[in-house]
This record gives sequence, C-alpha cells and structure tokens, in this order.
Amino acid sequence: MFDKLTMAVAAATFLAAVSTGVSAIAADKMAQDKAFQECKAKGGWYQRETGVCEVETSAKMAAMQKDEQECQRMGGRLHGVCEIQTKGKTKSKN
Repeated sequence: MFDKLTMAVAAATFLAAVSTGVSAIAADKMAQDKAFQECKAKGGWYQRETGVCEVETSAKMAAMQKDEQECQRMGGRLHGVCEIQTKGKTKSKN
C-alpha cells in the first residue's frame, strides 16, 4: 500500500511540475508577443534574443544622414562603412 501511495504522490508532483513549466513557457511567449506588438506600433524592431526594442530617434537619423552625405561628398556609398571605389579597388573609411 505504501508503494502505491508513494507512486501516486510522485506522479502528482511530476504532473504539477510539468504543468507549471508549460504555463511559464506560455506566459513568456505571450509577454514576448505583446512586447513585439508594442515595439512594432512604435515603429521599431524587436530583437527576441535580447528582448530589446530598437526605435530610431530623430537625432540618430540626423547623424546617419550626415554620415551618408559626407560619404557621398567623398564619392562613396554608405553601407555601414563608407565605401569609396578607386581604380578597381574598394576602400572602406570609418
């Protein structure tokens, strides 16, 4: 009789642990989905790995446009770095 009771308690404990784990995963997924939707509504992009919402600010955009104009003035194209084509080679300026 003791063995049946022990097994019943162990099974109930296992099921409760599994149920709690599944609930926690579902709650985390729902929280991430909500954060994604809020970020998207702000015009940003959400990085699920870090849980960070990136939103462009007007100051950041102005700085990026200034960098792009400077690069174009030097005859280059901005792709993260300023790439300038010279006699068959591409130089990168940071």
